[in-house]
Amino acid sequence: QDLEKVLSEFLNLKELFLVENNFEEFPHPIKKLRGLEKLYLKNNTFKVLPDDFGTYFPELEYLNLSDNELSSLPESFINFDKLKYLSLGFNNFTEIPQVILNLTSLTNLDLLSNKIDTIPDEISNLKDLETLNLGFNCLTLLNESICKLYKLSNLSLFKNKISYLPDSFRDLESMNVLNLNNNKFEVF
Repeated sequence: QDLEKVLSEFLNLKELFLVENNFEEFPHPIKKLRGLEKLYLKNNTFKVLPDDFGTYFPELEYLNLSDNELSSLPESFINFDKLKYLSLGFNNFTEIPQVILNLTSLTNLDLLSNKIDTIPDEISNLKDLETLNLGFNCLTLLNESICKLYKLSNLSLFKNKISYLPDSFRDLESMNVLNLNNNKFEVF
């Protein structure tokens, strides 16, 4: 209740940090902060987000949900049409949530240290993606659709089980940083 009282005084907040607060459930008082552009909810213990989570913050551009216990996202995430940065590292995802693959405004997607074993074809929908972190997952091969992300300049695939790159990988002409450490390459 204290949080609700405090936040009711700051309805025009643009940026909110609620890192390391041991929240198990989403703190509903913050959904009144409709003008938020950046929201940091890192290092809590969320297992699920409310079904209507994606309707709370229409101006959101930056969302950090890393270091929680999430394994899925609500379909309402599709409403985050201004979202540029999404961090979901250190959670329990076994696949890239389908709803993310429709967030065409994303420029930075962090899925570090989950349990993801495949990259879906729909990753190519993220045409503006510049940075993709899939390090420390369970990938064994790199889907060719990733090679259609022509703006991709920073790709981290370290600590996976990838043994080769598709021929079309050379089409990623914007690439500046590529991390392939600790994979299964024998010939490069």
